Amino acid sequence: MSFEGESGQVTISLKAGAWFVFVQTERKIESPVHPSTTLVGVDVGVKRFATLSDSTIYLLIDAFRQAEAAVAKAQRALRRKVKISKNWIEARAVV
Repeated sequence: MSFEGESGQVTISLKAGAWFVFVQTERKIESPVHPSTTLVGVDVGVKRFATLSDSTIYLLIDAFRQAEAAVAKAQRALRRKVKISKNWIEARAVV
């Protein structure tokens, strides 16, 4: 057997009637190079969700807050159903 790099710890074990050898090695690898040549800074704030370094502004999509009342209403309706009944299963699908 041949291994790349410096040999490290070797562990030999017997499990279920079979011998196993574990070999740890250490080798140097090249650092990955990011394909992008430009940098982008992001400022996450309260008033504006994100502002990029090129002044592009992204506003927060407030879908959850808009649907929060509908979800609460559906959960209350589910609570009043008999568990595992047909109506309960349908109400659970809505939630």
